[in-house]
Amino acid sequence: MRFSNQEYTTRLDKARAVLKDKDCQALLCLSPELLYYFAGYDAHTHFSVQALVFDITATAPTFVYRDVDTGLVEESCWLDDVRSYHHGEVDPIGLVASACRERLASGQRLGVCFNSHAVKGTLALALAEALIDFELVQVDTAIESIRLQKSPAELECLHTAGEYANAGLTRALEVTRPGMTEIQLAGEIEAAMREQGSEYPAMPAWVSSGPRTRGAHKLPSRRVIESGDRVKLEFAGVHCRYHAVTMQTYWVSEPPAEPVSRIYDVASYALLAGEAAIRAGDPVARAELAAFTVLEQHGFDLRWHSRFGYGVGIAYPPTWLESLDITRESSQQFESGHSFVLHIAVKDPIEQLGLMLGGAYLLGDDGLVCTSGGALDKVVV
Repeated sequence: MRFSNQEYTTRLDKARAVLKDKDCQALLCLSPELLYYFAGYDAHTHFSVQALVFDITATAPTFVYRDVDTGLVEESCWLDDVRSYHHGEVDPIGLVASACRERLASGQRLGVCFNSHAVKGTLALALAEALIDFELVQVDTAIESIRLQKSPAELECLHTAGEYANAGLTRALEVTRPGMTEIQLAGEIEAAMREQGSEYPAMPAWVSSGPRTRGAHKLPSRRVIESGDRVKLEFAGVHCRYHAVTMQTYWVSEPPAEPVSRIYDVASYALLAGEAAIRAGDPVARAELAAFTVLEQHGFDLRWHSRFGYGVGIAYPPTWLESLDITRESSQQFESGHSFVLHIAVKDPIEQLGLMLGGAYLLGDDGLVCTSGGALDKVVV
């Protein structure tokens, strides 16, 4: 198992406290992140119906899964009460409802976490119908908040993930050359991280070059990188499903023109200003305000930039984002043990192309630590 039994029971105790606060007698969760967090179950099987049910007592949780994945359950899940179904023979919805009825009387409140990419609309509707005897209460936000504050064991995983991400960035800077394609560069980055031990990420490596750096979230293409191009990267190293995201923009063969170089410097100053505004107990809004004030002072259009940062940790496809939202509109605050991404994305008003830099950060009792990427110097390879 990735973590000790004590670690898992501590997580369950935190969830039970949330349920009591919401006057719920039990919890039903289906997202792969929560199944991993509470039960240890680690697999790319969230296309099947699988669920975890536990109540506010010390009764052991029940895990429902498809029988073809028994080996994965034996390998990663710490629970004893595991119930399998054979596809086409047994109704998994009935199994999940049965586990809930063992814990609840008719009319009692059942906390549910349906806000997941792994929960299809048809599945949510079927579960709601099967559980019609209970009052279903959406508790996603409260339960997800438990995951934001990382334990020492989780922080170790995030540090290791950061080492993987840095290995990917180092390889990119070593091998980028005119004549290679964006796909080839992505392959080098992914190979470097895999060689260090990285697992598959929740989102693919994003690589764009030259005119393709306009806009965000560009998958690598067969475009051939040319001398003088800027290259923009965003990817994550992954250890025990914990993600460390890094991003960087650099130039190939030729340094950027002086105006563009100054724009990179402004982006770096903005990132550093945001970092300096982060302390445990402070509003997350303060960090984005500090970073974006620098951009505004230099005339940048903030509509190009969606947010200063977001939480990151355990993740499965299709996204690595957690529920910490580092924006000026957010009412959340930073706490020791938080892990997150900070990044600056700006549009170069001269060439109308994109530029981005940022990385993965941990906030501990001793302050802020960047584990990968960050406010890096301009690079020409």
